[in-house]
Amino acid sequence: MGVDGEPVKDFGRLVYQASVVDDLFETKTRDWAAESGGAYKHARLKSSERALEKTFRAYGNDPSRLLDLSRRSILFRTLEEMHRCVELLRDDPDVACVRIKHRLDLGYDSAESAGYRDIAVNLRLATTRAQTLGVEGHVVELQLMLHDFATLKSDGGTRVTRNSAMSVAIEVWPGHVGGHARTGDRGVASCWHRQERQHCHHWREGRDRESQLLLSTR
Repeated sequence: MGVDGEPVKDFGRLVYQASVVDDLFETKTRDWAAESGGAYKHARLKSSERALEKTFRAYGNDPSRLLDLSRRSILFRTLEEMHRCVELLRDDPDVACVRIKHRLDLGYDSAESAGYRDIAVNLRLATTRAQTLGVEGHVVELQLMLHDFATLKSDGGTRVTRNSAMSVAIEVWPGHVGGHARTGDRGVASCWHRQERQHCHHWREGRDRESQLLLSTR
C-alpha cells in the first residue's frame, strides 16, 4: 500500500518499496528468530521476472496483490518455539499483520498442498524508520516452518509449493485473502505426508496446547 492507504498498482513502485523495506524486515526477522529460539533463513528479493510471471498468471495482471516481493523464513525444531514466535509477532507494536495462511491448522486439508505445512504471515512494518522512508504500507511475507518440512522443501519441494497457491487462510488479525491449490510432485508429496503424520501424532500425543494456541492467537 502507499502512504495514502490505497493499494499500489504500479509494478515499478512496488519493487522499489520492497528494495527499501527489505533491510528493515531482515533486522526484525533476525530479532524474532533469536528471541523465539528459531533459525533465521535469508531469502533474496523475488526477481522481477518471477514477480511479473506471478502477476500475469495468478493475479489477473494486478501487481497490488503481490505480497511476497520481500520475504524471509524462520525455522523451528519444536512447536513451542514456533508458538513463541507467533506471540512475538502478535505483541510487536511495530507490526501490522495483514493475513495469515495457517497450514498447521488441524482443520486444514493438507492434500491441497501435497502434505506440506507452514504458517505464512503477511505483515507491514510500522517502525519509525519505515515511516520516514515511506514504506510502512508495503506488505512483506514471513514463513514460519518446522525444520523437517523446510529440509524437504529445499530438497525438491519448491516446485510443488510454487505451482500450488496453498491459500487456505484464517483471520488471525483483521483482513485475509483466500486462494486455491493444485496438485504437486508425488514423490515429494509422499515425504511431506510422512512428516505430516509424524507431527500430527505428536500433537495428538501431548502437544495440543501449542497447536491450539496457534489457532487461537488474536
